[in-house]
Amino acid sequence: MIAACAMQCLHAHRVRIICMQCPYAMPLMPYGRPAGLLQKRIQAKISGDRSGQRFITGRNKHALPSVCAGLLALSSLSSCSDWTRPESVEIHAPTLEEQDPELYAQYLQNLREYKSSDHKMVMAVIENQKGAAPTSQGYRPSAYPDSIDFICLADAENLHPQYLDEITVTQRKGTKVLYRIDYADIRSEWEILHPETPAENAETAEDRNDADTPDTGNEDFFNYCRQRTESLAGLCGQYGFDGIVMAYGGDAPANLNDEDMAILTGGMNAFNTVMKAWKDANPSKLLLFSGLPQNLPETGILADCTYIIVNAETAVSKDELSVMIRKACVEGVPADRFIVGVAAAAPGNALSDEGWFTADADGNSVRAIEGAADWVMTADSFKKCGISVSDAHNDYFSSDAAVFPNIRKAITRMNHIGR
Repeated sequence: MIAACAMQCLHAHRVRIICMQCPYAMPLMPYGRPAGLLQKRIQAKISGDRSGQRFITGRNKHALPSVCAGLLALSSLSSCSDWTRPESVEIHAPTLEEQDPELYAQYLQNLREYKSSDHKMVMAVIENQKGAAPTSQGYRPSAYPDSIDFICLADAENLHPQYLDEITVTQRKGTKVLYRIDYADIRSEWEILHPETPAENAETAEDRNDADTPDTGNEDFFNYCRQRTESLAGLCGQYGFDGIVMAYGGDAPANLNDEDMAILTGGMNAFNTVMKAWKDANPSKLLLFSGLPQNLPETGILADCTYIIVNAETAVSKDELSVMIRKACVEGVPADRFIVGVAAAAPGNALSDEGWFTADADGNSVRAIEGAADWVMTADSFKKCGISVSDAHNDYFSSDAAVFPNIRKAITRMNHIGR
């Protein structure tokens, strides 16, 4: 077939050999050679006619070998469809555990011993999406530094199976994996399910008191809050979490009117009652509080919390961190278990945005993670137990060679370790 192609493509006293199954022309001879001359050379070679040798002299003596070589190369390709297609090759990089299981087991043991010792805590909060798999390394618990103490998922409902594997791997390192239950989310769900009508908005508490029928709207919400909290608390055992972070960061009671205060008191009572019962039934599990403890209508539940995380994402200096903690030191709030909550600055974030402290005396701006770590190491009238980093996925990407560089720096500064 190749020879036929070659003969068919001799035209206009020029030579071009084309693969008939390919859209690309493949010239094997320079233009300008007489077609008849080439044809005679090929025929002489095939028939053994030595008279054809007179054409293979001088500057033309290398022409036929080049043509034959080209034809041979084309004959080795049966068709374009048979060309080798590129395929991905899976490259397995052996882990430390695979290379030296005994050494890795000792490493894990050392990690667990460190985490059970007296040291400053570091928590990373992952804002995962309900039902979704991790979208990047910053959303994978196992990708965080091995020496981190807590990983907290923002949403544990309909947890994607990939997170189950992540939880198992992370817990082997002694890291506690928690999830958050936020009272504000439950309240928002209720308001979406039961929007108030204009008539209800116009009706005042006094009008309801004059009526003979009792107002059951608040009781319906309290029951919903209780049932919803029970359902969410049950996810701890279902997915194998190490504990729960209960959250409330709403307005101070002094800023609420009587009706709103009654709703908050009843709702938080239902919320706290369920969490108290869950903790009593699961003494080996951890219970933490996150938010603004001074705004709780009742603080008794805090005695059952291992740590109290004070939200200080809006702070722009170390002094402001101290102010926010002191505001939380009200009656009923234990002062021996504070963790300060700051945010990880997004990549490319302006210095004035969340996640940064304002310039220090030398005019240098620092990330809130680093500033909070330095602040934790100073003495005060309350106990500073560590830091919590919200939007922790933002710290994965950095100009530094290491991933999560600022979280690693915070761990190193507070505990003098490098991993």
